[in-house]
Amino acid sequence: MATSFLKNLAALENSTVSSVDRGDGDASVILKFSDNTLLQATYWRAIQANRQCVSSFDDGQQYGLETLINAVSQLRQMLTGKSVKMATLDGRTGDLDIEFSDDTALQVLNFTGYEVWEITFPDGSREFSNRNR
Repeated sequence: MATSFLKNLAALENSTVSSVDRGDGDASVILKFSDNTLLQATYWRAIQANRQCVSSFDDGQQYGLETLINAVSQLRQMLTGKSVKMATLDGRTGDLDIEFSDDTALQVLNFTGYEVWEITFPDGSREFSNRNR
């Protein structure tokens, strides 16, 4: 794993989430940060106050609620404008963990050998989930 990737990931600290948009897949998301880093993720989980709140797997589910869950919209509300406290990579799984200053976290999950997340940094360098296992 390239040291420059880990440095770029660590440099996300203090940047903020500018936007959260729906990606090409069912509940995939595209996050843009204030430093122009772009993160595309297929599988993700949001945690707030040490509890899982919503995940990509919840999108479109009803679970006995009155309406279908729009997980991407919920993630947008949770993260837009939030400041990154720390961003790390789990070298065993290829998961990304982004901690925010208000007890909110985003885990970007890697379940496969295929590219399920991609991150592009302001310097133009890119990394894919399958390169970090």
